[in-house]
Amino acid sequence: MHFKKITSFAAVVLIFFVYVFSLSTKSFDLVLQVSVILGFGLGYLSHIKQPYWPKKWLLIFSLLLPVIVLLLAWQLGFIRLNIRSLGVFSAGFYVPMLLGLLLTKIKIAEGYKNAILLGVLLVFLSALTRKMNHGTSASITIFLTILGALMLSKNRPGALLKYQILFGGVYVLLLLILGNFPDSLQMAFLNISVLVSALFVGLVMQSAGTAKTRLFKISAFAAVFMAMVWFGQQNYEKWFFARLGNIEITEAISYHFETNEGKVFSSENMHGKKMAVLFWSASCSNCSKEFPYFSSLAQRYTSDSSVVFLAAFLSYNDKDSSYYNQITQQHFQFQWAKAIDSRKLMDELQIQGVPQMTIFNKENIPVYNGLVSNRPWIWVNRPALYLND
Repeated sequence: MHFKKITSFAAVVLIFFVYVFSLSTKSFDLVLQVSVILGFGLGYLSHIKQPYWPKKWLLIFSLLLPVIVLLLAWQLGFIRLNIRSLGVFSAGFYVPMLLGLLLTKIKIAEGYKNAILLGVLLVFLSALTRKMNHGTSASITIFLTILGALMLSKNRPGALLKYQILFGGVYVLLLLILGNFPDSLQMAFLNISVLVSALFVGLVMQSAGTAKTRLFKISAFAAVFMAMVWFGQQNYEKWFFARLGNIEITEAISYHFETNEGKVFSSENMHGKKMAVLFWSASCSNCSKEFPYFSSLAQRYTSDSSVVFLAAFLSYNDKDSSYYNQITQQHFQFQWAKAIDSRKLMDELQIQGVPQMTIFNKENIPVYNGLVSNRPWIWVNRPALYLND
């Protein structure tokens, strides 16, 4: 009993921390998602028998949580306390809380209730992985789905598949409503994966064999399927954003890049060679993350003198120049250079932001020009397709 009390207290602290963290991100969508899931879960827990946490205290905690968090966020300057924020956060928390309460009053099998709760919990946990890349987020979601399906498998075998379908269905429905992923096909990949995972566990748990055999099957499935989902999400994400950001330019572009040593890369002396250019600037905090990937790509072409790799710095003032001199102390497989007349080049290439990658063919025409696509991936549109052409 003592352990259960400690666990219960830790869970309440974690709930409070997660709510505060969601507000600190200043992401309106994330706060709403956290509010919806917490409200639903606490509404349900407040009205069921628990030997280690009195119902009335949990109910009081549930009612006061949004008020405390909103006041704290307001005092810390995370949000503006106005009618809109109060209305949205209150509705986002208390309405789902009421739905959680209604679930306790509906006379359905306990297994169905557990399936609904697990589906809601999965959305809550998925929302916390949104800042990770889509492959990692998807793999975590699949892993949690398998764990949830195993928990449901302790119920009556006859209703097991129904529980699994409901569990996955609730998750997919809430995911569609809340919209965790920006692209419909990206979301479809994950939705199908979740349903397949839950159904597979249900089928295995109902199949013949020992408990060890069933656990081995599920473990093998998880290892292979999670890897497939990770690669699928990663590669689709790269392909989608590369295709979306590719700005088509059919005419030759005039450019002039110069290294600190005085070496010049211009549209005149580079004619007849291909060139991959990674544009970056002092105001871009994410650009430095691309350097190792760009260097790895350049490494593959060290024996090919017809291909040049250049990290071109977009400079606008003296302060930028000092930053450039500091960063270029690092050694990579590409060459560092400054873009001369940066604003003119940005206009001609229609650069809206950095990091951006442009691949020029031998006639100085950009064959790829847009969002960075030099990360390792295995499907179409990878840089080799443009560089080897």
